[in-house]
Amino acid sequence: MTAIITSVCSYAYLLNNFLRGYKMIVLNYKSKKELKENVGKALDYTETSIFGPEYLSNGNFCGCNRPFSPEFPKFHLRKGREFFAKVTMKEDLILKVS
Repeated sequence: MTAIITSVCSYAYLLNNFLRGYKMIVLNYKSKKELKENVGKALDYTETSIFGPEYLSNGNFCGCNRPFSPEFPKFHLRKGREFFAKVTMKEDLILKVS
């Protein structure tokens, strides 16, 4: 049993290191346009990783809106279109959206 747990932990560690450059969070906005209108404000997001936080207060990461996902936490925002965006943050504020 210990060998199985060690193996799973090792696999999780390797997967986390492999995926470190591929972070994807859920952006709680109805459209990419609405996200771009919030440049200069704090980001409304949902963490999705089991390996630790993906949000960066300074730096770049990718995100998407999943309006049809049953796990989407903010039901009043479930309407809208699915989109993907690269978000640049500086000091916990949205600097750029592309």
